[in-house]
Amino acid sequence: MDLALAAIVKKLENDAERLAEVGCGHVDTLRRVGLRPDGLEAAQDPLRRKMVWVESEMRELRAQRRARLTAKAQSGLQASPRGSGSAAERDLARRRVELLELQRSILRQLADGYAWIVLREDPRVIFPLYAPQTHQLPEKLGLAAPAEIAARGHKAGTLLCVENDLTRCLGIGDLTVVFADRPWRHPLVIEVKASGQWKKGAMAEFGIVTAHSDYPEDVALYDEVCRILGEPTVPTRVHRLERKQQIDRLVERTELLLQVSGAAGDSMPGPSSRVWSALERVAQRAVEDGLSYDLVEPGMAFVVIRADRPDAEERARDARKGLEFMGFGTGHRSATSLDLQVNDAWAGLVPPISLWPVSRRIRVLLLTRDLYFMTVVAPDVWEQAFAAEDLKMQEDGKGGWVVRGRGREMGLDVVEVQKLVLGVAFSGISPRDIAGKIAAALGKKMKPAQ
Repeated sequence: MDLALAAIVKKLENDAERLAEVGCGHVDTLRRVGLRPDGLEAAQDPLRRKMVWVESEMRELRAQRRARLTAKAQSGLQASPRGSGSAAERDLARRRVELLELQRSILRQLADGYAWIVLREDPRVIFPLYAPQTHQLPEKLGLAAPAEIAARGHKAGTLLCVENDLTRCLGIGDLTVVFADRPWRHPLVIEVKASGQWKKGAMAEFGIVTAHSDYPEDVALYDEVCRILGEPTVPTRVHRLERKQQIDRLVERTELLLQVSGAAGDSMPGPSSRVWSALERVAQRAVEDGLSYDLVEPGMAFVVIRADRPDAEERARDARKGLEFMGFGTGHRSATSLDLQVNDAWAGLVPPISLWPVSRRIRVLLLTRDLYFMTVVAPDVWEQAFAAEDLKMQEDGKGGWVVRGRGREMGLDVVEVQKLVLGVAFSGISPRDIAGKIAAALGKKMKPAQ
């Protein structure tokens, strides 16, 4: 066995746990003392540096593998699909790549946590700004220019600037900016374009492009950004964008943000402390025993497995048997902590694991994937919850719901529905509690049913 490689793998394992531990602790501190510009800068800067290192290592390993394959091809040897070395060495090499990918995943989820805190933990603000990010961090000026603008905003003490490339939940523009010292209405999304050379003593220029509404708070936010950067308050550098599509997308998403965040539809109550307490209880038992599952409420169950134990597969089989005994089987839906970590599109609708109101140790184990968490729900869990309150739910044909009862109705748009559906698994949402609150609301003041 390659002892040097084994040492590298062990260090990467320790680093992943340390990343999750420190990151969750930092998030807890920011929530406790309040988010200030210097605190956000202190959070994003080391995170960015670590992500640059991780992605550099990943590129280097891919380059080494390509070089080996090329050398074998040129020598006339057939490359083994399993790679070179012993089986143990191949396993170590594969584990090394997996751990680098895990660290990158943890870093991006921690960045999501900072973004959620900055943006009031409001999916109606965050979700419109999501777009897939399939690339790694930009290099040189492409990374340095947004970081420099963010640092200036934070140094001034008036702005909070999220570096979008660090996150999964924000994919439009390079920076998402809000006031730090006064109320804000909508975030300002900024596209940064830089030119010049990234080396000591060289000159570099950058310009910004953004779009905003005519609301006084939004205009004031734009003016403050321009003041800090020494820019004129007229968008004179739009022509620097390489592709017109970028401008169109920026304007389109800004308009969507205004529509979604200002929608007149009904917003649902928040998560249930009872549900989060159930997850904490089940997860703590799994940490000790390797497996735990429990019925949270009718039609909804939690399962947690200690994935880093050698008997994890056997425990998973035990969990399936236990779920079947409770009536969960074919036709029931499930979502897992791993699903949340690999499906970036969910990052704007439900909070990242680092923000979950469970103990830090549980969050760390979930982030490092040493704990595997699954929510299982009956296919009609929402219908049954509404029926228990004498309410009827109907889809509106646009991804939303209309809930009727007591001679009145409530409309939920597609964003609210997605928050509820995913929230059952990842936001502490209780269908029974939500149905009860809707019933109470319908008994007070809602428009008459048509």
